Amino acid sequence: MKRILIGLMPAALTLLLLVFHGPIFDWLGSILTEPRASATILASTFGFAGVIVALWYNGKQSTDAQKAHWHQEDERAEKAARKERIALMSAFRTELDLNIAVIDGFLTNLGQENENAADEGQASSRADTIVKEGWTAHRTVFMANADKMGLLDTKISGLVLRGYAAADIQVVGASGGQVSWDNAIEFARRARQKTEIIRTIVVILDTGIRLEQSRLTAKHTDSAPDTPES
Repeated sequence: MKRILIGLMPAALTLLLLVFHGPIFDWLGSILTEPRASATILASTFGFAGVIVALWYNGKQSTDAQKAHWHQEDERAEKAARKERIALMSAFRTELDLNIAVIDGFLTNLGQENENAADEGQASSRADTIVKEGWTAHRTVFMANADKMGLLDTKISGLVLRGYAAADIQVVGASGGQVSWDNAIEFARRARQKTEIIRTIVVILDTGIRLEQSRLTAKHTDSAPDTPES
C-alpha cells in the first residue's frame, strides 16, 4: 500500500499543477520566456520532489523496522521473565506441598500412637519421643533459588518466606524434660494451624501460576502473525 502511495506522488503533483497552472505558469513566464527552459525547471522540480519523497520513505521504513525490532526484543525478554517466574513459583509450590505432607504425616503418627497407647502414661511417653523427633522440613528448592526471590512480586515472595517459616515449627518442650501429653496436644494444634497457613499459600501460588500462564498465552496469541486468508 505504501509503495502505491509513493508511486502516486508524481500524479498528485501533476494534478496540483493542472489545478493551479495559471498562477504557476504566469510566475514561470515572468522569469523564463522559453518553453524549453520552463520544461527543464519543471522536470528538475519533479525530480527533486521524487528524491525527497524517496528519502523520507526509506528513512521511515528504517525507523519502523528499528521500532519493530525493539518491540520484539522487549516481548522476548518479558516472555522469558514470565516463564522463569512460573517455574520458580511452581518449584516453591511443590516443595511447600511436600512440607504439608511431612507435617500431616507427623500428626497422623502422633494420633495413632495415642490411640494405640494402653494408658495415659504410655501415651505421654510415646508423645514425648515423637514430638522431640519432630520432622525435617524440605528446603532444597528454597536454598537453591533464594537469590531469585527478587524476580517474584513482593507479596508472593513474602508469602513464600512465610510458608517456609511455618514449616520450621519449634518443638514444644524440646529445651529439656519430658513433653507432657498436654504439651503434645498444644503442639499438634499449632502444627495444624501452620499447615493451614502453608495450604493457603500454596493455593495463592497456584492462582499466581495460572495468572502468569494465562498472560503468557494471551501475549503469545496477540503477537502471533495473522493467518493469510485462502
